[in-house]
Amino acid sequence: MEWQSPAIETSVVTTVATERQAEMSWQAHDHEVGLTAARGLIASSKRANPGQPSAAAITRPALEALLAQSGCSGVRMYYGQKPDGVRTLVLVAMDEMGNDLDEGLIMDQVIPCPPFCAMDSALDS
Repeated sequence: MEWQSPAIETSVVTTVATERQAEMSWQAHDHEVGLTAARGLIASSKRANPGQPSAAAITRPALEALLAQSGCSGVRMYYGQKPDGVRTLVLVAMDEMGNDLDEGLIMDQVIPCPPFCAMDSALDS
């Protein structure tokens, strides 16, 4: 008897998250990290990316404007790179299902560190 390969499905299947699945995944996620772990993450990133910003800041009014959009349940931050090669963050609001609200406000004008760094931060010393 000859071996026959099974038919290969060529269509793309898109999984749609239910409200319960979304709640169980990103909304219930605990984002907190301790100081020691945070310092380790930052130090590791600085070693891997010399000459790149080690932090980015965003003002409260800008963050509040992002969060105030209709249907916003959180913020996604994409890693980006400016034409000069400097890393940045692109921020977009997301809905309760984790979908980007990409027709709304999108930000990338974060304030880089360096040169605008916190003074005497326990995170980046």
